[in-house]
Amino acid sequence: MSKMVIELASAGVREAHWYALTDEPWWPNMGLLEEDGKTEKPAADAFRFLQENLLPLGRPVSRSDLPSVRVFEFGSDGKAYAVWGAGGRLKVDEAAEFYDTRGRRIDRVDVLSDTPVYVIGEGIDVTVESAGLVADSLYQFNQPPWSYLVLRAGRSLRPLEIIDWNWTSYRGSPELAPLAVRDTGITTARFHDKPYHAIERFTANEAGAYLVGGWWRTSEDSEPSRLIIRHNRNILLEVPELQADPYELDQFELVLEAGDVVDFELAPAGPSGDSSVRRRIQVFQLPAEE
Repeated sequence: MSKMVIELASAGVREAHWYALTDEPWWPNMGLLEEDGKTEKPAADAFRFLQENLLPLGRPVSRSDLPSVRVFEFGSDGKAYAVWGAGGRLKVDEAAEFYDTRGRRIDRVDVLSDTPVYVIGEGIDVTVESAGLVADSLYQFNQPPWSYLVLRAGRSLRPLEIIDWNWTSYRGSPELAPLAVRDTGITTARFHDKPYHAIERFTANEAGAYLVGGWWRTSEDSEPSRLIIRHNRNILLEVPELQADPYELDQFELVLEAGDVVDFELAPAGPSGDSSVRRRIQVFQLPAEE
């Protein structure tokens, strides 16, 4: 909720409504209140804190130029900021108080995470120092340096297109559903008993040493998937079967030239091909040696 409200307000949305006020049997986790209509849930705290303490200060404005970091200032007087992201260290130049999304005081935060934090004070300036993260599959989904392709059985690579429909847009192709690449996950497909591979491609903007890491896991009721990592189409690593237990890829160093590509390739490993995989990939660029 907090992320959505801030992003929408920053984009110019004038009014939005949270659905639903009370929990419902078919949407048990969406309400601000329990089914009794009286007992408040944590989301109610978050809603109230935004509505009463933060949005009245002014529409949030983005203050970050790092693609994997979100810094939003409410108004322009240095009174309140919302911060979250990956690969950054937080710096606050004046005395400030820190709050969680429910509006509760917390200890000072120095390293950002995916969980938003509010920084509140008087005339404060909030900045984030980069930790060298150049590619994050979540925060930079559908943006450079990422691109998305499909390897069709017995055929060449083909770019995946944007699919807009009634719900969240994704990368795919009308004739290849359910194959899809989304910000938080990927579904694979098999047609005529042949696997189709979904590929996330990282392209290096400049030559240097990089650290590559990530994790992958299938949904509980999903068939397994096969993971292949390639450098310029040469196989670096292969995991025959991803399961519900996360596969953690320890960061490994890779020396790349400008324009080199690293492909993270998923293929169905089961008979039906309907594998559903959640993942998070991060690529860091190491400082150049003097």
